Amino acid sequence: MSWTYGDVDLSADPPAAVRWMDTMASWPFVQAYKQRTRELLAAPGATSGARLLDVGCGTGEDTRALSGSSVGLDASAAMIGEAARRGGDFVRGDAHALPFRDGAFDGCRADRTFQHLVDPERALAELVVYPDQETIVVDGPDPAATRRVKQFRRDAGLRHGDLAHRLPRLFRAAGLVDVAIEGTTLVLTDPDDAFGFPTWARAMHDRGLLDVHDVERFEADVRASADAGDFLYAVTFFITSGRTP
Repeated sequence: MSWTYGDVDLSADPPAAVRWMDTMASWPFVQAYKQRTRELLAAPGATSGARLLDVGCGTGEDTRALSGSSVGLDASAAMIGEAARRGGDFVRGDAHALPFRDGAFDGCRADRTFQHLVDPERALAELVVYPDQETIVVDGPDPAATRRVKQFRRDAGLRHGDLAHRLPRLFRAAGLVDVAIEGTTLVLTDPDDAFGFPTWARAMHDRGLLDVHDVERFEADVRASADAGDFLYAVTFFITSGRTP
């Protein structure tokens, strides 16, 4: 699914992308960090009834949960259509060139959006949440193969797989102050939940990066690990925040 979110509307199955958003939103881990982003937007000094922007809003669940007057923006017609159907104020647009006047919002957030953008530095907003693919941990029987697959995920599976730990520096370079970063780790024990992890080796083979026998061995190892109840996948999400001076 990771490749899907670079352009949902041109992906093979946009409705599946919508369903995966709902699946992740149901996880307690995800609900907890989303709540933390709302707390940061409502921190002392924030304007009561503030006008807030949710960049990369997807189906709009987070936009609707924000206090004050909130607007969701997404580049995908499929996502914006579903968000509007569920209710709220949504605009289709490009995070690289927001269709709003300067100063139109008191605060903004983005959740797992900038890693898919062509130019995330150009699109920097005030609060961003990302999993950092550099932090992936997988307990596999073949550590060498696992390292290769994790590197592929980081470098090819996403446009900017290691963006999260670079954001504090980019925030400061963009002129934001009071920049802070928090980390929280997602742990999964079902490979079907692990962002397509069982398919990554075959994606490498499709790009000429892995022999078919290595793919088959990798897939068999994942199945055996799951059947034995030993599968473990972990990745750290970073919440980076800042404000304009």
